[in-house]
Amino acid sequence: MPKNPKWSRWKRLPRKAIKKLYIMESLSTYQIAKKFDCSPATIQNLLKKEGVELRKPGHRLKKTVSIPVEKWKIHYLAGIIDGEGAIKLQKSKDSKYGYSPRLWVKNTDKRLVEWLHKTFGGCVNFERRTRTKWSDIWIWSVHSTFDLTQLLPKVLPFLIVKKEDAEKVLKFCKKRLKNSGYRLGRA
Repeated sequence: MPKNPKWSRWKRLPRKAIKKLYIMESLSTYQIAKKFDCSPATIQNLLKKEGVELRKPGHRLKKTVSIPVEKWKIHYLAGIIDGEGAIKLQKSKDSKYGYSPRLWVKNTDKRLVEWLHKTFGGCVNFERRTRTKWSDIWIWSVHSTFDLTQLLPKVLPFLIVKKEDAEKVLKFCKKRLKNSGYRLGRA
C-alpha cells in the first residue's frame, strides 16, 4: 500500500518549533501554517495531539507578566536588569522576522529569581554549569512579544546601561504586534 505523501509530510513537521511559535511567540495557527506551507487545520491537529490547549479565534492577547503597583519594584527591576540582565533581539530560525525578543536576568542566587517570578511573572529556568568552579545559574526571562510591550515601557525610564537595547526591542515588539494584526487589549 503506497504511503500518503501528505501524511508523511505531516509527520515531519517540527513539533517543538510549532509549539514554541504558538505558545512562546503567540503566533496564530494561520501564521504558523503559512510559515510551514500547510493548512491551519493541520497545525491545530498537531497542537491538539501534542496536548496544547488551543486559543479561541480572534482572541485578545493576555498578559502573563504582571506590573506591580509599587514603584520601587519597577525601579529595583530596572537596576537588576542593568546589572545582571540582558535585553536582546536573538536570531531565530523559527521566527518569520528572523529575530525573537528576549529579556532575561541570570543569577546564582535562587531567591532573587524566585522574587522576580513571584512579582512580575515570566519564566524561570535552571542552568547547570559544566566547570566545577562555576556556580549553577538561575534564569528569569520574558519571551513573549506582548509581555515585553507591557513591561519595557514601565522600566525604560529607569534603565541606564540597557536603555538603548530596551528601546530597540520595544520598537521591534510594537511593530511585530502591529504587523501580526493583534489588538492590544487590557488583560
